[in-house]
Amino acid sequence: DAKGCVDDRESLQALFSEAAKKAAAVPREPFKECWPYLQTMLRLVRAHHRGEYGQVPNDALLWIVAALNYLIDPFDLIPDKTPFLGFVDDAAVIEFVVDRTRQTLDEFMIWETVGERTVL
Repeated sequence: DAKGCVDDRESLQALFSEAAKKAAAVPREPFKECWPYLQTMLRLVRAHHRGEYGQVPNDALLWIVAALNYLIDPFDLIPDKTPFLGFVDDAAVIEFVVDRTRQTLDEFMIWETVGERTVL
């Protein structure tokens, strides 16, 4: 579950590793416009895990962790091995979560650009 993963550093690290590996292997086409945000989710989780970025609202972090958990689950709504459709549900979940966490993701990208200065 997402809360358990957020509260356990080892689980969060394992999630990041598995999700980064999966993201590198999935076709980009189903993800379209949300592809850059998927990459941002991964960087945010890594920075949060390392203690480099602590400005993530807990609810946004839970949404992001839940989305990454869904991404790595091979037995989700449409199994990933299903030709042409296997990642459509994954992309829909990522897009849904991006819509709910866009401000957090945008603030993180600003933080990445300007360094550790406070984001207004």
